[in-house]
Amino acid sequence: MPTPVLSDLTDTSIRVINRKRVLALILHHPGLTRTELAEACGLSTATVSSLVAELLEGGILHEHDSGGGVPRNRTLWLNRHAGCAIGIELSPRHCRAVLVDMELNVAKRVERALPNTLVDDTIIALADIVSELYTGATTPLLGVAVAVPGPDDEEGKRVVFSESLGWTDVALAERLSMYTDCPVSVINRPKAGVLGEHWYGAGQGVDNLVYVSISSGVAAGIFIGGQLFRGAYGYGGELGHTTIVEDGPRCVCGNRGCLEAVASLPAIAAAVGRRMRSGEPCILSEPPEGQAARDYDQLIAAARNGDPLVREEMRTAAHYIGIAVANLIDLFNPQMVILGGQLGLAGEIVLSTVRETAQRRAFPLSYRNVQIVASALGSDSACLGACAYIIAERINQLGARQPVGSGASQ
Repeated sequence: MPTPVLSDLTDTSIRVINRKRVLALILHHPGLTRTELAEACGLSTATVSSLVAELLEGGILHEHDSGGGVPRNRTLWLNRHAGCAIGIELSPRHCRAVLVDMELNVAKRVERALPNTLVDDTIIALADIVSELYTGATTPLLGVAVAVPGPDDEEGKRVVFSESLGWTDVALAERLSMYTDCPVSVINRPKAGVLGEHWYGAGQGVDNLVYVSISSGVAAGIFIGGQLFRGAYGYGGELGHTTIVEDGPRCVCGNRGCLEAVASLPAIAAAVGRRMRSGEPCILSEPPEGQAARDYDQLIAAARNGDPLVREEMRTAAHYIGIAVANLIDLFNPQMVILGGQLGLAGEIVLSTVRETAQRRAFPLSYRNVQIVASALGSDSACLGACAYIIAERINQLGARQPVGSGASQ
């Protein structure tokens, strides 16, 4: 990966980035030596040795003597026993969760319908899921991260606003940690998605990357120079509330013509429902409500099975998403754009339309080398990204010499 050259990086942040690069290489190419790491990173052997010593001391890595007893010949491996993490993707009335080791190997998973979106009931359900996942685990639980459909705060503690959940200013991390007795973090769902794809999916080794999530809402997770872009106050990436159709349909935010109002799964479901009620044929047995996960699953299945009505509405939504993607390409000049969320599961009908629209509308120089691809992790992107967030936060603490698995949640 190229060395970041952003002029405003401090020495500390450069060290954090280099530490992550070393770990990413060992994650995907276990058994490298210090010399091989230095060559792959483009860093000096002394710098790599210093970073490796820090990671060995923190218990994140272990080494194997491959002969001669010389440190530079010892192969390096992630220490699976250093801890585990739980990542949860929360959606309206539904959630999925995974327990992973330090290598992001999934040890256990849970998928569960939720009875409602009431805050108290949801927190109790999430606590039960954490308990179910961690029962029987033999390594320390480093933390839990909940990927939510809506903006989180700068500290990763609160759900600032989620229209699909009906939540405003919910102290989710503090309240859930009271039940789980471990650090809890909150992260916006697309930001978790881009972390998952960067660490473990289609965006491995890509330092300038945009992940577009289309589910109950629409938003983007953005990587710039190997770092997650959050914006000045943590709300960066709210792609769904950019205007795409002037004076278009009213959005839940109060504006008109937002991308979310014309291209999210609820918008697609509403459009399909209107046409079904007017008498147009569809393989769906009844008009979708556009609120429950089952409705979205049925929409995706209908599109994949070739239903003309659903496919037409999905192409319309994908056209609007393609316009938004073209804008992202012009603004951020990424190496890659990844389409994820539930709509990404519809396959080529969405992906090809987004590509065609973005190619027509983006600045040719910006579009020339960009890849627009489907998520490699599918429905696991946000869960694995939430786990990567927890593990990365613990690793970041090594610079302050905090022990891995300490009680601090940030």
